[in-house]
Amino acid sequence: MQNKFFGSKLNTVLLLILIILLGVTIHLIKQNKILSIFDSPKKTYSWADVVSFAKNCEIEFAGQSHSLDVNITLKNGKKFDVKEPSIDSIYALLQENSDTCGQPGFATE
Repeated sequence: MQNKFFGSKLNTVLLLILIILLGVTIHLIKQNKILSIFDSPKKTYSWADVVSFAKNCEIEFAGQSHSLDVNITLKNGKKFDVKEPSIDSIYALLQENSDTCGQPGFATE
């Protein structure tokens, strides 16, 4: 005959271990320490991609630095960095498409 107390206590311990492991895994995914099974390999974007995103009204935020580094956040949540061809190219691109797309968030150094 199976001991119901032992079986139930063992099930409780295993459930607690599973919950702890799940919590740790979720925390590490949020901290970008490990990739989730839903993450795809990081894609590299070009300036031509940024132009396309701007024309299709997909840019939510852009930031630029004096070193021509541009940080882009798309409306779908993807974030990436790219080099602009010359200073203020991103600003001019966003302005060029502002009648159609509105003005996304923008920051400069």
